[in-house]
Amino acid sequence: MNIFEAAAAGDQERVKELCKESPALVDAQSPEGRTPLYFAAAAGQVDMVNQLMMLGADLSAGAESPMIPIADYRDALVASDMALPMLANGSKPNVARKDGTTALHLAAGRGNLEVARLLIHRGAMVDPKDAVVAKAMPDAARIERVYFGGRYAWSLGGGKPKRDDTQGLPQAEINKFVTLSHFNPAAVTQMHKDTPELLATRATWDELSIEAAAHMGLVPLVQYMADAGAPVSTCTAILLGLTGEVRKMIAADPDRIRERGAHDFPILTYTVWGKEQTEMAELLLKSGADPKQFGFGLTALHVAAGKGYLEVASLLIEHGANVNAVSKSRKGDWPTPLATAKERKHDKMVDFLASRGGHA
Repeated sequence: MNIFEAAAAGDQERVKELCKESPALVDAQSPEGRTPLYFAAAAGQVDMVNQLMMLGADLSAGAESPMIPIADYRDALVASDMALPMLANGSKPNVARKDGTTALHLAAGRGNLEVARLLIHRGAMVDPKDAVVAKAMPDAARIERVYFGGRYAWSLGGGKPKRDDTQGLPQAEINKFVTLSHFNPAAVTQMHKDTPELLATRATWDELSIEAAAHMGLVPLVQYMADAGAPVSTCTAILLGLTGEVRKMIAADPDRIRERGAHDFPILTYTVWGKEQTEMAELLLKSGADPKQFGFGLTALHVAAGKGYLEVASLLIEHGANVNAVSKSRKGDWPTPLATAKERKHDKMVDFLASRGGHA
């Protein structure tokens, strides 16, 4: 099978083999201008969509974006499972078919309302003349929209940091650097010392190395990169425990409370990815952060429950977090916070959540 056939069939081994021989194939285009990612999306191959993304595929390339077949896919749960990683990792939300029909219109018309919500959440514009969207989503104007204005606005040294998506470096090297930033601090620091320009580059899935380390709770690595001059977003500043700076950021720009981290993780999760930060969580909640927000199937309460952070969990519930929050996928419901705590063997958290009405 060629790359397009393998992507449509969901043959991950064949795709891996082809891309190892010729990495550029991940963004190859068929005679119609369609990429392997488009073929995978049109066939509903969720795992293949994820594999191609991790292989460095351009998430919006081709004559028509892969978001077009996702928005119009016949199975709503499969469509949602494809749309979530795509949109959370930088796939453009304001895309249209060749005839001008937008992905948002297609999703609303098909009844893929979770996809439509994700599109709006990530920045899709709602046409006031689009009767299909208006009928399917009367609450469209109330959907929370991600704010990107503070993502690259500040560094520990003060002022706006200098950054560039590639710095002229091979994209494969950048993707490797960001990937390693999720789990291998030693390799990351060595790569940075060898090639300092990597610090401010961005992976094809719309993530900086410092952002990768942040949502993994690797505080020393985040601190290292921040000290080296990497951009410090609001989410990153939260993870580092810079309460005073975060307070100033929100006071100067209240929209920062709508910021999301890499992969669309909610801002409140950054109070629990690393150490437990009750004061920071209280600051964010009083500033308007919504404790019910999901990101990749998780709320901040899920993360707190999984780490056994009782103080933040109590604070989140006090401010309206859903103790039984779950999101749905084609494989079934995600675990509740209590189920997460039980799996991680945090007995005190299990008892606490159960006392607040939680179940597994």
